[in-house]
Amino acid sequence: MQDERKIIKVVTSGVPNLYPDVAVYDSTLSKIQDKHPEEFTRIDEVYQTIENPDSVYQSKTNPRSVTLVNNSCTSKGGDPLRVAIKVVSQQEAILSTAHFSSSTDQGQILWSAKYKDE
Repeated sequence: MQDERKIIKVVTSGVPNLYPDVAVYDSTLSKIQDKHPEEFTRIDEVYQTIENPDSVYQSKTNPRSVTLVNNSCTSKGGDPLRVAIKVVSQQEAILSTAHFSSSTDQGQILWSAKYKDE
């Protein structure tokens, strides 16, 4: 079966030693639009989070996935934007989803912008 997904955009990685540039597929954008409409209207902020996250966490459920957090982009309730990506290889990553959440139940922190210059 041939993969019929189409890449809409490739977003430059903000932390290339942890994840490569991220491919955004049309099917993923449709999923975000259906399940998380508030995030879909703010898709440029999803791209900005990939390019310049505040922190990066290892997924607790998938060793090949990471969650990027943007604390300056929040929901009406104040929850930060979280962008999940799957690292397929050293050269390829894909956007999995994006949503607002205040959850502190996340994996190990891999990187934080507040320590990047130290």
